[in-house]
Amino acid sequence: LGDVYKRQVKGDPIIPLQHRIPFEVQLPTPSSGSQRMFFDKRWTIGKVLDKAAEAGNIPNNNHLPGQPQLVLVALKSGAVLSNVTPIAELVGQNTLLPLDALKLCYQ
Repeated sequence: LGDVYKRQVKGDPIIPLQHRIPFEVQLPTPSSGSQRMFFDKRWTIGKVLDKAAEAGNIPNNNHLPGQPQLVLVALKSGAVLSNVTPIAELVGQNTLLPLDALKLCYQ
């Protein structure tokens, strides 16, 4: 990735460079728009969801029964991604690729 793009991508600076994978994350509120974020490719989708919600200041009540649940959707396929699946597995299957768009939404 180019230097300009790297400066525009948000993420935890503790993640080693070789483990970073960037995505375009669309947030559930129109005023929030979308953000370029990088995550650790060893993380599960559930952890990515938590980190994206935190970075976008989006309420995440997935731990509370009866509350709307946040999910991540791969925009190119329209599939809701399973929270227990590691990013590396989805990349290995070409389900997700670096810079793909993900939508964080309530279900």
